[in-house]
Amino acid sequence: MNDKSKDTAKVRQDLKRSGIRSGLWLGQNKNGKCSKPYVVYSFTPENRKKFCQFIKGVKLPDVFRSNFKHKVTDNDTNIMGLKSHDCHIKMQRLFPYGLQQYLPNKVAKPIIELCSFFKQICSATLMEDDMLKAQTKPEGSIAEGYVAEEALTFSSHYFWDVTMKFNHLNCNVDPPPPTCQFQVLLSIRQRHIDKDPGVSASSELFALACRPTPTPISVNSCVVNGVRFVMYSRDERHTTKNSGICSPGGKDGEMYYGQLQEILEFSYLLFKVVLFRVKQRRT
Repeated sequence: MNDKSKDTAKVRQDLKRSGIRSGLWLGQNKNGKCSKPYVVYSFTPENRKKFCQFIKGVKLPDVFRSNFKHKVTDNDTNIMGLKSHDCHIKMQRLFPYGLQQYLPNKVAKPIIELCSFFKQICSATLMEDDMLKAQTKPEGSIAEGYVAEEALTFSSHYFWDVTMKFNHLNCNVDPPPPTCQFQVLLSIRQRHIDKDPGVSASSELFALACRPTPTPISVNSCVVNGVRFVMYSRDERHTTKNSGICSPGGKDGEMYYGQLQEILEFSYLLFKVVLFRVKQRRT
């Protein structure tokens, strides 16, 4: 963002007057025009354009609520109109991947570590070791604000007439289980229980024992545990990305990544189960 930069010609002149960092002093090129050397943390014009194109082509899941496609100028040289939420997403999610190929390693590595730090303290879940380290010196860490946050959280439970994060509906809500088949299930289960007293009275277990419908339904999208999944063939036409799959596997906990190719929905008596067919990608 050119209008936010503090690296102006006056600053370079102040460096020369102070006699420091001579490599950044203003100079003259062959045509007699003033030239300003690039600092090590700045992009070259070519890398600046590539980085903006990277930001422009990013697709995020719909829960991120950020669309950077319209934040990049038409000439792919500047990023404008970012809100505070967009800045958080860019710093925590995009910088670690976009900076490492356009900046020197000695510059990109500290920035990536700083982005990872803010990503950890802003995440919904924290590792236990990170919490213990943060609470050892609460006066100099984010743990100092935990008491105030807990007090506000406790008080907010008494304001049910106000929309808050505790009572507003999520954008991705799992569909409610069907109830039209409940009476049928009770009559069938009762007949089985009368013949065999050892049969479990759990409705979920009995529904699994009755098996699903013989023919599954192929769907384009589904919501599982508040997360929306979309097939890749449909997702590539959207501005968001909800077809990525990440799953741990193996004894060493190695992560496997892939693209969602097909979603099969199996209907049981009381609930539905989805099965994913994923195309694994090499990492």
